[in-house]
Amino acid sequence: MIKKKIRREKLMRMRKEEVEYGVVGAEIRGRRMQLSRTLASTVKEVCSISYLCKIEKNCIRPNKVVLGELCKRLELDEKTTKSLLDIKNTLFKTVKAFRENDLASLEALSDEVKVFSNYRSKLIIFIYCIYTKKYEKANLIDKDLLALISGMSKDDLVIYLCFHTVLEFYNQFFKEASIDFEEILNTYELSDDLKVIVSQYRLYTDLKLNSFKMASTYESCKDLYVKLCDYELLNNANYVLAFYYLQNRDYTQYQKYYKMIKNPVYKYTLLILVKMIFNRKAIIKPEWLKKSRPIAKYIVNYYQNKEVFLNDVSKLNDSDFDYDFNPIIMEYLALKTQLDRYNYINSVVSKMIRLSNDGSSVKFFLDQYASLCYHHSKYKAFYEFYNEVKDLI
Repeated sequence: MIKKKIRREKLMRMRKEEVEYGVVGAEIRGRRMQLSRTLASTVKEVCSISYLCKIEKNCIRPNKVVLGELCKRLELDEKTTKSLLDIKNTLFKTVKAFRENDLASLEALSDEVKVFSNYRSKLIIFIYCIYTKKYEKANLIDKDLLALISGMSKDDLVIYLCFHTVLEFYNQFFKEASIDFEEILNTYELSDDLKVIVSQYRLYTDLKLNSFKMASTYESCKDLYVKLCDYELLNNANYVLAFYYLQNRDYTQYQKYYKMIKNPVYKYTLLILVKMIFNRKAIIKPEWLKKSRPIAKYIVNYYQNKEVFLNDVSKLNDSDFDYDFNPIIMEYLALKTQLDRYNYINSVVSKMIRLSNDGSSVKFFLDQYASLCYHHSKYKAFYEFYNEVKDLI
């Protein structure tokens, strides 16, 4: 859930206007301190000490000529100074690149601001880390940004809130992410790029929660994507909803949305999964696998090429988590003995499900645990596990 500190801050600034160059003063002060320069030595023959103090405290909009001279004094070249003055646009470009899955642009924008220490540069790098699944670094930056929200403009705060919640999704706090996404959509007027990102991840979160709201969330996403003429995102939404119905064994609804998918990657992924459900020895064409998502490749190898499957699972880590792929399930399938699987569910899976509310994994593990407990007469253990997770079914 969005932290109380963030809520207080957002209510305080509903009418707060942004100061142009809002992060420049903090950056200049930080740079001056880093170089051990005094106020007097920095402003000599450029401006007064009081003028620089007002710039550093973001009390005034500095004269561009004066600002340029001060940046030179602080060993910031013309290109770096221009990047600093344009960092707000750079942030908006970063959000757009995230939405468009443009890794090259995200890398370039992140590199451009890494010399700075202001909150906007941190926010840009934060977004890049989330996209590239560097979650440990993203979580550290998130803590830094939370401490800096009092100095953020309203637009910047909204961007931070959106990506803070996306990170909650990747940290697998699905219930909290669901609440926060809904609150963001109901509270703020979002840009088209942010609307797409929040709506898309809200759909993913409902999938992981196995939520009854899935269909209504899909309709909201569909309306937005049609309005923006973004039919690739519509393909993705159709895939997510078809995946939802498939995991709930509602094959009539699954067929309806499967037929609406145009993207071959999504179609081949679902085709392979269905074949594996009904016939684990089914012939899978190589071109299907080449164009499918990781989950399909892992499932096929699990049933038809165990050596490759075990090799791939050994290389998995937490960053491999995605809306339709859970490494924990693959690690479970890689275990060889029933005792190992029983212990894994008790020690890893039950804790993960309680913390994340991962409803999409519950049915799989309930079936597995029921079988294990039946074979080893562990009926009480299954009853206790079932009571823990029944609300997620």
